[in-house]
Amino acid sequence: LLIKKKRRKRNNLKTNKRVSEVSLHIDVDAELDKALSFHQAGNLQQAEERYRKILKANPQHTDVLHLLGLVNYQSGKAEIAISFIKKAISLSPESPNFLRNLGDIFRSLKRFDEAIQAYQKAIRTDPKHSQAYNNMGASFAGLGQFNKATNFCKKAIELDSHNYEAYNNLGNIYHELGQPEDALQAFQRALAINSQVAEIHYNFAGTLKFRGRLEESIQAYQRVIHLQPDHVGAHNNLGNALQEQGRLEESIEAYQQAIHLRPQFAEAYYNLGSALQGQGRLEESIEAYQQAIHLQPDYVKAYNNLGIILKEQGRLEESIQAYQQVIHLQPDYVKVHNNLGNALQEQGRLEESIRAYQQAIHLRPDYTDAYSNLGVALQKQGRLEESVQAHQQAIHIQPDYADAYSNLGNVLQEQGKLEESIQAYQQAIHIQPDHAGA
Repeated sequence: LLIKKKRRKRNNLKTNKRVSEVSLHIDVDAELDKALSFHQAGNLQQAEERYRKILKANPQHTDVLHLLGLVNYQSGKAEIAISFIKKAISLSPESPNFLRNLGDIFRSLKRFDEAIQAYQKAIRTDPKHSQAYNNMGASFAGLGQFNKATNFCKKAIELDSHNYEAYNNLGNIYHELGQPEDALQAFQRALAINSQVAEIHYNFAGTLKFRGRLEESIQAYQRVIHLQPDHVGAHNNLGNALQEQGRLEESIEAYQQAIHLRPQFAEAYYNLGSALQGQGRLEESIEAYQQAIHLQPDYVKAYNNLGIILKEQGRLEESIQAYQQVIHLQPDYVKVHNNLGNALQEQGRLEESIRAYQQAIHLRPDYTDAYSNLGVALQKQGRLEESVQAHQQAIHIQPDYADAYSNLGNVLQEQGKLEESIQAYQQAIHIQPDHAGA
């Protein structure tokens, strides 16, 4: 969050020492010093108590109203925070920092329109307020208005060429716009200004991974962890990059660290399950997927992968149940219809498997695997001509589909069309010389 606890110089505080000292017998400046010390040390309750004590002495102390807003926000009481900061603004409408912090709170609550209004007022008060421009850009990005967001971040940089937060936000916007090279340049500029901000390294790492630059991405995630050892997302995403490199044992360690830091992190359990599955540690993988589902009952990818492993283990009924749960949660999840068809076919429930493949094709008419699997099921039912048509459709969509040619050869052979069958097998071998089926 871009809310800063900033100690204000004593001569800038709007105090009324005579009222406070005579009527309530406290020294406002001394109390404020103590309150700020507690606040900066993270002792929020004690800071709030001191601020409220001052406010009794001077109910119109704008800085204290503002600080009470910040301490309440940091305590998770956003609406109370907004109320205090709005009160401070009503008494001091020309304070751009009050307005900016109000905008920051609205932005953190995803109330982007209200955030933009606050930043606009801050800019009217201080047209050179670089951070207000930057945060307004971030708010427009939150609304998906990336062109406006880009312009405001660029304006922030124009006003302050050392505004690394603006470069970081610009990088995030470019990433969302599908301009990863521009994003990388923006992150690099941000890091050249301030290399000690973990979040910039984190965003940089994510874009590097997106570009397939895995080794650099891993190094960037490791820098995040060096700067902020409890950065859960960095441990999880480091695991993803390592898994993509085939370094499964290291990826498992990264996911386990993410889970240690956040035991309720369903995504890390899912990723752990995937890495364990890759190692062939199927029982452990099942446990990880089940834990992901326990934490997030609508986790369709976890159900799907669980179904795949259960099928591998021959636990077909459990596998089918897992796939059916995915379809219940997300009926348009195309791959699971195909996977369900495979499990049903293996159980001998051919008519149901055919319906599953047909549903997959209905959802994705160019789904070659579903056409080929449909062809196999139709062949088992003796519907040979329909089977040929299914395999031919798979080949039409994907001319280099070796499995489809091999399966087509099987059907043609059963039809007694030996010359055509041989041609299909030869085509499969031409595409994939080591194809066992052909």
